[in-house]
Amino acid sequence: MKRFMAPSSAKFASLFFAGATAFVASTAAHAIELSDSLKLDVTLTAVSDYRDTGVSQTKGDPAIQGEAILEHESGAYVGVFSSNVDFGSKARREDMYYVGVTIPFSEDVYLDTYVGRFEYPKSAYDDLNEFGAELGAYGFLINYTYDFDFRGHIPNQSNISLGYNFSLPYDTNLLVRYAYSDIRIDAFYSNSGDTRSQYTDWEARISKEVLGVNLFASYIDTDLSKSECNSATGYKDSCSATVVFGVSKTF
Repeated sequence: MKRFMAPSSAKFASLFFAGATAFVASTAAHAIELSDSLKLDVTLTAVSDYRDTGVSQTKGDPAIQGEAILEHESGAYVGVFSSNVDFGSKARREDMYYVGVTIPFSEDVYLDTYVGRFEYPKSAYDDLNEFGAELGAYGFLINYTYDFDFRGHIPNQSNISLGYNFSLPYDTNLLVRYAYSDIRIDAFYSNSGDTRSQYTDWEARISKEVLGVNLFASYIDTDLSKSECNSATGYKDSCSATVVFGVSKTF
């Protein structure tokens, strides 16, 4: 869930999680009812690669993630998220703390907004804040995130994505999305010497719940070359096309 850092920091950042994940988790059927107005969702996830905005946060290695969301019947919620990461720095864990609200306009239309704080133990230089909003309507998704208050005079960064959820036979779901990111600093250097600060990524994810466990597989890619990826992350394969497998369980 981090986004881009300075070109010399050998790391990338990300988006993906908070808006959509918060809404999906908060509406899960496995919620722990604490009272008539409060419920708790606890989700454990294992993925073959932690990808965010198309870019690996673990240099292509697996990740174990945990998330807990406490939601009030009004739609307000608070949550925490944690995952292992590897940016080539001292950071080995990513923690996020966030508050938000989900406003349902109907069974098919909702607006979800949140503000959160990302912290990286042993690498406070990487800490940042994030604002996010997602509008969902009849399967269509529009998601926007804005990362700010980076240290080291790093510009603020933004991402916008468009997606659609398809309901397939046998209770299977297909999510397709296309996203545009602007890191506001020319961190991507091509072999020809050209530089840029924007890039796009896309994903197709198929998922199905089996015996209370969510199984999913995603095809993910970006328009960044290996040279551009290496200049921004220090690892040329972090932005290449890949298939990510995952399993999650919500309690």
